[in-house]
Amino acid sequence: MKILAIDISTKNLNIAVFLDGKVHGIYLENCLKTHSEILLKNLDALLKSLNLKLGDFDYFCCCIGPGSFTGIRIGVCTIKTFAQAFNKKVIAITSNELYAYNESSKNGFIISAVNAMQNKIYYAVYKNGAEIVAPSICEISDFNEIVKKYKGHIVSDLLIPGADVVLVKDLNDKLANLANFKATQNLAVDFLAVEPLYVRLSAAEEKFGCLK
Repeated sequence: MKILAIDISTKNLNIAVFLDGKVHGIYLENCLKTHSEILLKNLDALLKSLNLKLGDFDYFCCCIGPGSFTGIRIGVCTIKTFAQAFNKKVIAITSNELYAYNESSKNGFIISAVNAMQNKIYYAVYKNGAEIVAPSICEISDFNEIVKKYKGHIVSDLLIPGADVVLVKDLNDKLANLANFKATQNLAVDFLAVEPLYVRLSAAEEKFGCLK
């Protein structure tokens, strides 16, 4: 099985290829340029190194959020375009389930926390691989109440005051393996069914109110 997966929902660039049971990828932290400038360049380099073309893939996968509005839009649009062009299905994953993947072996709840900037956190709760609380947003100051309620293990991309956190960094293996798992579970969908997951209002909507 061949799967191309990208995650640019945060400040990092994550491109992963699942190829014949192995993971290949590019992971760049704190990208200085916008994702739109570096995504296709790095993707092209990775595919050339593996002697692959876009048409070779069985599935395309993208992280739909929550996270950076711009990154999510670019990632979702890119993958949907590939899927439409080559008549392939899409595997959609969320930032929170990506962080929580492979943590299900731990007893109890897994609390996935993604930096939402502006002193906020995108969080979700999982148990035995099942989603208990869908991706939501809260103030960092309120996060400890979530921890107290579920008393779970925390996986996050940032250190949180008062919380015992397992930091996640290079996500290539998680991204590719989660995409493969979802493919084997027949969870791929038509590209038309894939939509961004923003969770919060945009900066403009937060400042001026949501226009109806």
